[in-house]
Order: sequence, then C-alpha cells, then structure tokens
Amino acid sequence: MNIKYFRGTASGLSNVVTQQMIDLQPRQIQKITIPAGTSIRVRRGLCWLTASGRYDDIILQPGQVWHASRKTELLLSALAKRACELEIG
Repeated sequence: MNIKYFRGTASGLSNVVTQQMIDLQPRQIQKITIPAGTSIRVRRGLCWLTASGRYDDIILQPGQVWHASRKTELLLSALAKRACELEIG
C-alpha cells in the first residue's frame, strides 16, 4: 500500500483512518477502520470493498463514492490487473 498523504492515526494492519490517499496494487488486500460519515472515492482503477455488517460487496469505478453511515471495518482490494487509487476522508 502506498499512502500519499495522511492526517490521523494508524496502528498495525488495521488503520484508523481520517484522511488519506491509498494506492492498492493488484491482488493486494488492505484492512482499515473508518469513522461514521467517511467517504471512499475511487480516483483510478476498479476497487472492491467489503464492509463489516453488510452482506453485499461494493465495486467502485473512478469517480464513484461510497459513504459509511457508521464506524466500519473495510477490506479493500484492487480489481483487474491494475492498481486502484482511493481517496478516504
């Protein structure tokens, strides 16, 4: 995972995210925790999200946004054979 900028706190594999950009490489999976009201916006590539407490997966394309209505643990992954760039905040 390539973090381009970060404002907030992080620890171990599970990051508490407040504002950051993430580059995910193909087949890379990242676990994060986001607070209620946080948005996930895809800037490049296709991104797969699995949110704790949801039965369906979320696939986002560039320009699409998903909003967390509560504190949520997410698994993030790039789809296809190219990287995915996400803006979280």
